[in-house]
Amino acid sequence: MIARTPTVDVVRSLSDLLEFTVGITSMTDNGDGTYTLGTCNTYHLQPGFTVTIGENDYVIESVIRNEEIVVSGTVTITDPTFVAYTPFYYHGTPIQVSRELTEINVASDKTPMVYLSEELKEKYLLEIPQLTGRFLAVYSS
Repeated sequence: MIARTPTVDVVRSLSDLLEFTVGITSMTDNGDGTYTLGTCNTYHLQPGFTVTIGENDYVIESVIRNEEIVVSGTVTITDPTFVAYTPFYYHGTPIQVSRELTEINVASDKTPMVYLSEELKEKYLLEIPQLTGRFLAVYSS
């Protein structure tokens, strides 16, 4: 018998494989502890988030989509690329995921995200004779 892998696990595996390498085409030391990085793809980078370039962490100060990123840090950037932070993975009904996300206060702890919406499936398990043609429905996700 062939084992089935649930869709939520397949999507999680695919999500875990995502890697967003940002190529740095130019770097300018702004002289105030910030660096302007030229790039042709900013992916999902957002101000306030942290990226690791080389072995050093930098806070993203601003992003001009697919043009440049301004970061602040204490070490001059010499690496030609860095990997952007990976998305978080959530699955469930909109209400379930909304409840889960509401409990997380810091945006960088929940976004960017990959979201798999799960619909509730209706299964008819019991026919009720007094209600001709009616069924008692039991819901499961």
